[in-house]
Amino acid sequence: MQTDELAIYMSQSAETPDFIVDWLEHWWATNQADYPEIKTLAIDLDSGSATRSDRTQFIKRMVSFSRDSGLVLDVKGVRRDATEVLSC
Repeated sequence: MQTDELAIYMSQSAETPDFIVDWLEHWWATNQADYPEIKTLAIDLDSGSATRSDRTQFIKRMVSFSRDSGLVLDVKGVRRDATEVLSC
Protein backbone atom coordinates (compact mmCIF):
# COMPACT_ATOMS: atom_id res chain seq x y z
CA MET A 1 0.00 0.00 0.00
CA GLN A 2 1.53 3.27 -1.10
CA THR A 3 0.23 6.77 -0.66
CA ASP A 4 1.55 10.25 -1.22
CA GLU A 5 0.90 11.23 2.39
CA LEU A 6 3.57 12.29 4.84
CA ALA A 7 3.07 12.17 8.58
CA ILE A 8 5.42 13.60 11.17
CA TYR A 9 4.70 12.84 14.80
CA MET A 10 6.01 14.58 17.87
CA SER A 11 5.27 13.68 21.44
CA GLN A 12 5.68 14.78 25.02
CA SER A 13 6.95 11.28 25.83
CA ALA A 14 10.34 11.38 27.47
CA GLU A 15 11.11 7.75 26.60
CA THR A 16 11.36 6.15 23.15
CA PRO A 17 9.13 3.15 24.02
CA ASP A 18 6.36 5.46 25.21
CA PHE A 19 6.69 7.54 22.06
CA ILE A 20 6.38 4.43 19.88
CA VAL A 21 3.21 3.22 21.58
CA ASP A 22 1.73 6.73 21.89
CA TRP A 23 2.26 7.17 18.15
CA LEU A 24 0.77 3.75 17.32
CA GLU A 25 -2.32 4.45 19.42
CA HIS A 26 -2.80 7.87 17.83
CA TRP A 27 -2.14 6.63 14.30
CA TRP A 28 -4.56 3.73 14.62
CA ALA A 29 -7.31 5.87 16.18
CA THR A 30 -6.92 8.36 13.34
CA ASN A 31 -6.55 5.89 10.45
CA GLN A 32 -8.38 2.67 11.27
CA ALA A 33 -11.49 3.72 9.31
CA ASP A 34 -9.30 4.08 6.19
CA TYR A 35 -7.91 0.55 6.58
CA PRO A 36 -10.78 -1.71 7.70
CA GLU A 37 -9.12 -4.74 6.12
CA ILE A 38 -5.96 -4.50 8.24
CA LYS A 39 -5.75 -7.18 10.92
CA THR A 40 -1.95 -7.22 11.40
CA LEU A 41 0.58 -4.42 11.77
CA ALA A 42 4.17 -5.25 10.80
CA ILE A 43 6.58 -3.29 12.98
CA ASP A 44 10.33 -3.34 12.37
CA LEU A 45 12.32 -2.26 15.45
CA ASP A 46 16.06 -1.74 15.65
CA SER A 47 16.59 -3.90 18.78
CA GLY A 48 18.03 -0.87 20.53
CA SER A 49 18.18 -0.62 24.28
CA ALA A 50 14.86 1.24 24.49
CA THR A 51 12.85 -1.50 22.77
CA ARG A 52 14.54 -4.65 24.02
CA SER A 53 12.20 -7.46 25.02
CA ASP A 54 13.30 -7.17 28.65
CA ARG A 55 11.88 -3.64 28.78
CA THR A 56 8.69 -4.79 30.44
CA GLN A 57 6.87 -1.45 30.27
CA PHE A 58 7.33 -1.36 26.50
CA ILE A 59 6.14 -4.95 26.05
CA LYS A 60 3.21 -4.36 28.41
CA ARG A 61 2.09 -1.30 26.45
CA MET A 62 2.47 -3.07 23.10
CA VAL A 63 0.40 -6.03 24.33
CA SER A 64 -2.21 -3.63 25.71
CA PHE A 65 -2.38 -1.80 22.36
CA SER A 66 -2.74 -5.11 20.53
CA ARG A 67 -5.57 -6.25 22.78
CA ASP A 68 -7.38 -2.90 22.77
CA SER A 69 -7.16 -2.50 19.00
CA GLY A 70 -7.77 -6.15 18.12
CA LEU A 71 -4.68 -6.08 15.90
CA VAL A 72 -1.98 -8.71 15.69
CA LEU A 73 1.46 -7.12 15.94
CA ASP A 74 4.15 -8.76 13.82
CA VAL A 75 7.19 -7.28 15.53
CA LYS A 76 10.65 -7.73 14.03
CA GLY A 77 13.79 -6.90 15.96
CA VAL A 78 12.50 -8.23 19.29
CA ARG A 79 13.69 -11.53 20.70
CA ARG A 80 11.50 -14.55 19.96
CA ASP A 81 10.20 -14.94 23.53
CA ALA A 82 8.81 -11.41 23.48
CA THR A 83 7.35 -11.88 19.98
CA GLU A 84 5.31 -14.81 21.29
CA VAL A 85 3.90 -12.53 24.00
CA LEU A 86 3.06 -9.85 21.44
CA SER A 87 1.19 -12.35 19.28
CA CYS A 88 -1.56 -12.82 21.89
